[in-house]
Amino acid sequence: MLVELKKASRSFSNFGREKVLFSNADLSLKAGEIVAVTGASGNGKSTLLNILAGFETLDEGSYFYQKEDVTNNRRRIGELRRTDMSIIPQGLLLIEQLTAFENIEVATEAKKINISRETVEEYARELEIEPLLDIKVKKLSLGERQRIAIVRALVCSGNLVLADEPTSALNHDLALKAIELFRRRADSGTAFLMITHDLSLLDAADTVYSLDGGRLEKTKKQQIS
Repeated sequence: MLVELKKASRSFSNFGREKVLFSNADLSLKAGEIVAVTGASGNGKSTLLNILAGFETLDEGSYFYQKEDVTNNRRRIGELRRTDMSIIPQGLLLIEQLTAFENIEVATEAKKINISRETVEEYARELEIEPLLDIKVKKLSLGERQRIAIVRALVCSGNLVLADEPTSALNHDLALKAIELFRRRADSGTAFLMITHDLSLLDAADTVYSLDGGRLEKTKKQQIS
């Protein structure tokens, strides 16, 4: 198993009142699997992803990465993030003064990955942004930026991609193209954990979890509406 959360709990205080995001939650993700997490806004889906990425910590429970206990070990998860994970954050985290290609290049250099321009262009072509690679990010639309972030994650991906609403700014056709790229990478062994509100994308997922009312539960796709 690549990722496991066991009996995981997380809450926060809001104006003196405690809100439980999830309690006693179990989640697992294996190599080559696409896992989708759905649920209403504010229910803790992004917090869950941030815990897996090492940006936030659990209140209770355990987090295992390739059977190694990394629970609340932000330094160790940070090392894994640099070597083994890619992230598509909601904020995208692109450098506006750089071109789209330079943003991808910065990420590959940080991870010490040698990726050819041709490889980047192949992914960009599939998402209809190849002509934009040499344009500064500040001139791109939100949807174009999101596709750049997707390409960056795919060229930098190791064993795991964590994607927080990766298609939220895309039209349906482009969203499906992005998920098809995820599926092809998953078929080569990369695992994906995807936070999404777009229920039309769930057919591409192998496993779907619903996070609602403090409960994270594995569910059947047809049960979500």
